[in-house]
Amino acid sequence: MAVVPKLQAEEIDDLGDITNNLTSLQFESALTEEEKSVIHLRRRSHAHTVTVCAQATYFVSILNEARQIGVHLKNPKVRRASRLVQDDPTRDCINIGIIGCGRLGSHLAHCFLTFAEVSSECLFISTRRPETLDVECVSDNADVASHVNILFLCVLPSQFTTVAEEIRGHIMKGCIVYSLVSAVSIPRLKQLLGYNNIIHPEIEFSEIEAPWDYTMDITGAFCKREILEQTCPITWKKQDCVLWTSEKFAEQLIYSLVNICTQLKLSRTDTVDIVNAVVLGHSTESPLQVIIEQDDITKYGKGDNTEFPFFDLSTTLNRDTPITKKLQMSALRQAYIDRYCYMFQQYIDWRNTSLAQASKQGRLSFG
Repeated sequence: MAVVPKLQAEEIDDLGDITNNLTSLQFESALTEEEKSVIHLRRRSHAHTVTVCAQATYFVSILNEARQIGVHLKNPKVRRASRLVQDDPTRDCINIGIIGCGRLGSHLAHCFLTFAEVSSECLFISTRRPETLDVECVSDNADVASHVNILFLCVLPSQFTTVAEEIRGHIMKGCIVYSLVSAVSIPRLKQLLGYNNIIHPEIEFSEIEAPWDYTMDITGAFCKREILEQTCPITWKKQDCVLWTSEKFAEQLIYSLVNICTQLKLSRTDTVDIVNAVVLGHSTESPLQVIIEQDDITKYGKGDNTEFPFFDLSTTLNRDTPITKKLQMSALRQAYIDRYCYMFQQYIDWRNTSLAQASKQGRLSFG
């Protein structure tokens, strides 16, 4: 049998297209000097899409994980022999809604299904172009808003007033409205929607032209640790970034987790344990020296067995919270970044294992 050198998964990927590094076939080779002067806009647009998709995918993943842990804590184990697996009360995934499924919305749907372990049954999409997606879509914005735990708004600013009128009063209680509508501030969102549980990543572009490979697809970007670190809300690498997100957004994500636990009527002790496990990767098997404590979430109210209050997510942007200072601690900050990247790494590891197995099977079949 012929001896075939063993290829690593990343090497297999590199063999996909031998024209990748040919300068004459690159996008810029066909541009005029005038067109090249605005190429930075394409770089910014691509970086913005990757960043928004990474943060939203991470958010969905950690909320889903937190909810599963919370539901499990609220429902004592039952004897599996007494009921069907699908009737297990711990199976309670978060429902995700997307209104507006153009380019950005389509990317989000793909990322949720691929990286965040969202099933198509838990994804509700309202769009005027259902033919562009492989999942079931509707054209009723109010219906989507009334059935989901997280609602992503991906419409154009010119369309938002109409959409807000359609969903106002129909948003499910406790739903997190995640707005990706540019140029519409949170106060304006609150006014038009008549709703307070809103988060909106505030993104700022660098004044210098930082390097960014705008030819890679979204999945390819998520496979690069250095790219993922740049998309993290509390990245160390702002000086190397094309853009970055306000660090207050990281606080909004944490308080969103707390609100999910409050909805499940979990105690403060259980809530803090879930936040540390999901956000920082803290566990008895892998303990961290610095973790989030009850007083880091709020200094008001006491009692391990009482629930945290339901926090207005929009107010965390305008003032310091108890957790603001805690997120400046180097050890905790690094744990946050590591866990953020790990969420994507799980999928990458699975994919690389699958590629390696497929390669091995191919060699055996031709041996």
